[in-house]
Amino acid sequence: MEDFLEIGALSKGDLDGLISLALDLHQDRDLYRMAFGGASIASIFEKPSTRTRVSVAVAASALGARVVDVSRSGSEPLRSLKDVVHSVAVYVDAFFIRTFRHETLVSLAEELSIPVVNGLSNTHHPCQALADLVTIKEHLGALEGVRVAFVGDATSNTWRSLVEASALTGISVTAAAPERYWPDLEVLRRIQKTGSPHGSRIELVVDPEEAVRGADVVYPEVWVPMDRLHESEQRLRDLAGYRVDLPLMRMASKDAVLLHCLPANRNQEVSAEVLEGRHSLVWRQAENRMVTTQAVLINVLPGNHPL
Repeated sequence: MEDFLEIGALSKGDLDGLISLALDLHQDRDLYRMAFGGASIASIFEKPSTRTRVSVAVAASALGARVVDVSRSGSEPLRSLKDVVHSVAVYVDAFFIRTFRHETLVSLAEELSIPVVNGLSNTHHPCQALADLVTIKEHLGALEGVRVAFVGDATSNTWRSLVEASALTGISVTAAAPERYWPDLEVLRRIQKTGSPHGSRIELVVDPEEAVRGADVVYPEVWVPMDRLHESEQRLRDLAGYRVDLPLMRMASKDAVLLHCLPANRNQEVSAEVLEGRHSLVWRQAENRMVTTQAVLINVLPGNHPL
C-alpha cells in the first residue's frame, strides 16, 4: 500500500492481509521488532486524541521508528495543514494525520511522495475498522457470516469504515437509526454492491430492536461526535431511543459481544452495566489498535511490504 486513507480503497486481499498480520503480531510481539530502525513518522492531530496518539507512538516504537508530533500551534507562521505537511515532508518517511476534511488527506496523498495514514477524518475511520474486525475474528474465529447491529448515527465515520470493511469480509451489518441519521443512499448502494459477492448484507432500519435481535455483535455509536458539538441538543433528543442497555443487549444472540470505538459516554449511547459487563470487548478492541496500527505501518513504510 502506498497510503492508508479508507477501507473502500483496499482490495479484499489487502484487508485480509492486514487482519492476518495484526493477528500474527498479537501472537508474536517480536515479529518485525525494530525492523524499521531509523524511520521517522510525523503525526498531526487536529482533533483531540488519547488512544490513537498513544497507540501510534507505541506501535512505531516497537518497529524501531520514531514518531515526531507536529503541532501547528508550534509551527507558525505556517497557517494551513498543507503548509505544515509540505514543510516537514523532506524530513520524514510517512505521515499519520487525524483531521477534519477527508478531501484534504486525499489531496495530500496525491501531492506527496511519502505515505499518508488516516488516523481519522470526518467521513472515514479506517484504523478503527481494522481493529474492529481483528477483535471480531479473534473472538469468534471467523468473519464471514457474522451479524453486527450498529445502533445510533449511521452517518458517522465509524459506521462508514466498518461497513466498507464488512462488505469485503462477509460480515452483515444492520444499522438502526432515525432516518435523518441514515447515510447517503448512493454511498450505501456502492457498499452493498461490493458486499454482495462476499455474502455481506448492509441494511438500514429505524427500530433498534429489529437490528439487535439475534446479532453476534452490538456496536453503539456516539450520539454527539466532535465535529457535531453544535448539534448537541438536537442529537440528544433524536437519539434518546437508541441507547444500548441490558434489555436491548439481551435481544442479541446468547453469546453476543459489545464493541465501541471509545471514548464512550456511559448511560448515553450505552449503559454503564453493558459497557463494563460480561458482553463487553471494548478494552480488547482498544488494545488491538496497537497491532493493527503496526500492521498498517509495516505495509506503508519504505523497505518492507508484506501484502
